[in-house]
Amino acid sequence: MLRFACRCSRSARDFSRCVVSSQPHALAAGVLLLAVAFAPAALAAPIAPGYFVSELAPDVTGDVAVGGGALFVGTGSFGAGTMSIVRIQGGVTTTIVTGLNAIAGLAYDADSDQLFFGDNGGNFPGATTGDALYALAGATTATTATAASALRITADGALPGVADLVLDPTLPAGDGLFATDASSSFPPAGLLAAVDGATGAVSTLVSGLEFAAGLAVDGDILYVGDALLAGGGRVSTLGIAGNSAPFSLLTTLPGGVFDLEVMADGALVASSGGTLVRIDPVSGAVSTFATGFAFATGLFVDGADVYALEGGLGTNPLYRFTPVPEPASGALLSVGLLALGARRRGASRIGPRRPRSAC
Repeated sequence: MLRFACRCSRSARDFSRCVVSSQPHALAAGVLLLAVAFAPAALAAPIAPGYFVSELAPDVTGDVAVGGGALFVGTGSFGAGTMSIVRIQGGVTTTIVTGLNAIAGLAYDADSDQLFFGDNGGNFPGATTGDALYALAGATTATTATAASALRITADGALPGVADLVLDPTLPAGDGLFATDASSSFPPAGLLAAVDGATGAVSTLVSGLEFAAGLAVDGDILYVGDALLAGGGRVSTLGIAGNSAPFSLLTTLPGGVFDLEVMADGALVASSGGTLVRIDPVSGAVSTFATGFAFATGLFVDGADVYALEGGLGTNPLYRFTPVPEPASGALLSVGLLALGARRRGASRIGPRRPRSAC
């Protein structure tokens, strides 16, 4: 049976290179491929009302993570050992991991200073590792690059279609992770897995997904996205850490789902085709957060800032969305500065007090 010989690096540019072949071990990304193939080229930076938008890096592939005063991103084109992870810190870029094939999700743990990441390109001819999860200790202090083959958490091939990962917040750093596997077959048979960080054991929590995609966690609720072969996508929830809530649908998205994050106010943000959308975590109501992407891919939230990758252009920039101060706050600040200026001008006019005449 023909299958898509495509590795799901988290770059839509790489999805567009998928071809149909008879390779028995291949990741199906067709539902996203069509979206990328017909995506219009973005002409300017995306727009998000109420946010400043700044470009941080000109060409990023895979995913993005922020922590410890550093920015972690993937670089390179997908292929056997051709991708790397770099750290941008204090204006200095340092390559910290090499030998990757198709970078999937990134997750950073500040308590242990570890960077966790996935690679789903293990079937490329010449690949020495892949279809697995990895961890780099000392992520913010590493001065030289480490080969991915030395950093495996799981065995090669344990997660042939690994898409995204998130740390289990109820366990010590690295002891537990959740990962989506977007399927190594066609039609898709995606799943949600739990990974034991100590032993590398992988267990299936939810099966029957399609192109399993972004993950996010907030307290005892895990949010799971998957894109559908017929088009569109869905976001579902699952209780964890003693919460017995079953796997259930939260909302659907006509533009599909690539990545998910929890924002500072508790809402979800999802990359969905050419837009970023906000999702109410209770009602599932969807509203637009940002527009103007050719194809939005990896996301990360750090405080009030939202980081998002463009994945549909020849070069794929990384953007940061920073909230604009509220008008009332700006007005109060202006009044305060005017008052301070008046006091200083008044003081300069009065000058030092002269002593009284003795007469």
